Amino acid sequence: MTRTDLRVDWRDAALVALAFLPFLALVAVHWRLAPAVWAGEYAQYILGAKSLISGQGFTTPGYIYSPYNPLSAHPRPGLTMALVPIVAIFGTHSIMLKVTIVVMGLVFLAIVGFYVAHHEGRWYAPAVVLLTGVAVEVAYGTNAVLPDLGFCALLWAVIAIADAPGDPTWRRAALITVLGFAAMSFRLPGIALLPAMLLFSVLETRPARLWFLAPVVCWLAALLAASSILGKVAPLDESSGSLDWLVRLFLANLSQYPPLMLDAALAPLSSNVGNTIFRAIAAVLTLVGLARWIREGRSTFAGAFSIIFTLLLLIAPTRDVRYVWPLYPLIALWFARGLTTVLAPLARRLQWREPERLTLAAFALIAIVTTVRVSGRSDPPTLLDRADTQRVFAKLRDMHRTAPIRVMFAAPRILTLETGVPAMGTLQVPERVLFAELRRTRITHIVLGSFGFPSQLTDSLTAAIGRNPERFRAEETDPAYTLWRVLPEGTPGR
Repeated sequence: MTRTDLRVDWRDAALVALAFLPFLALVAVHWRLAPAVWAGEYAQYILGAKSLISGQGFTTPGYIYSPYNPLSAHPRPGLTMALVPIVAIFGTHSIMLKVTIVVMGLVFLAIVGFYVAHHEGRWYAPAVVLLTGVAVEVAYGTNAVLPDLGFCALLWAVIAIADAPGDPTWRRAALITVLGFAAMSFRLPGIALLPAMLLFSVLETRPARLWFLAPVVCWLAALLAASSILGKVAPLDESSGSLDWLVRLFLANLSQYPPLMLDAALAPLSSNVGNTIFRAIAAVLTLVGLARWIREGRSTFAGAFSIIFTLLLLIAPTRDVRYVWPLYPLIALWFARGLTTVLAPLARRLQWREPERLTLAAFALIAIVTTVRVSGRSDPPTLLDRADTQRVFAKLRDMHRTAPIRVMFAAPRILTLETGVPAMGTLQVPERVLFAELRRTRITHIVLGSFGFPSQLTDSLTAAIGRNPERFRAEETDPAYTLWRVLPEGTPGR
């Protein structure tokens, strides 16, 4: 059921606003948590905003780049630019940074609610918003200053404008172009918009559909102009880019991304077995809803985007639940439509003309139960809440005040943000490459310890230090970590 105008009914808006509540409840529960150990990327955006404010451009001041470490030296400009006024006014550790991410999440959910209410009906909109909001915050979506929620909001703004009723115009094409550029500036997977819009313009039947090619031309021109920069990105390993590497990547992603996609259905039960059964039922219902959606034969940009973005995920070199978030609203919608199909006979027996109401009630129950269950779970491991982190950061800060140092550490961007000490990430490379990089980057110290990180981040480094005692000296030994000094060649070691 697609409306032919863009007016927002106050009843639709009220239902969607109520659907924000479980999301906001989880945000409140997570409010005081420090970013999780694996979310160190947030420091790069804050440092990047600080760099822009000081006139240094799009860099990460203090972060020492190595082509053998996949962490980029340059933050994506979108979120970095959005944080500039916040950092300039409130500083690098203000609560307003987190407020900004929460607002981005609410904008994302509001756009989704508007889109679903307009195209699918009043009762599906709050149902989809309920599941999407809770699913995002179950994964600590607002816990760190990361670009994903802003990226989702921009993508769904493009989807809503492209699928709006009426013939496309140059104004709509211009708005899509600008929002698409913004989405790509937040996250590189935004390039999925380009082939998705191209596919949509082919499938679209409206007479003025050629306007949808205008954003494609602009995006393609910009990507070609930036190709010289992108071409300098080092490969992940010597085999990356080969057909064999691509096939292995596809098969690995094919086994891991479907379960991550089903996170959109939540896991409301306390039993792992119960949640496995629930997920299996949700998967079947989602496929039923998807089949109904396809059978209706409507040409939508949301459909074209879901195809292209899923294909992109299947060949992506990195995997994270955050990368699936743009698809959560569609997965929740297909789940809702599948459930409605199953509940329709019951609704007829109860003489309800709108079985979607039963679906909304079921989704509200799932969202509320999940919110209550998640509120009582253990907090994820964090870096800044650890006593050993604070000890080593204090030590490095004091050392840097006395004489400049440069440190190798598993979370270099967080170390630099918190201490001001230039830092580089750990490397998993042959020893000759390691020693060449230590010389090139003038690293003076290495911090080794678990700090909650996987051991594979430092295993090869620990082994290299053990095999080359003449190159390193233990400067401080703590029960939780060791601070190694990198010695010039020819200097007596430990």
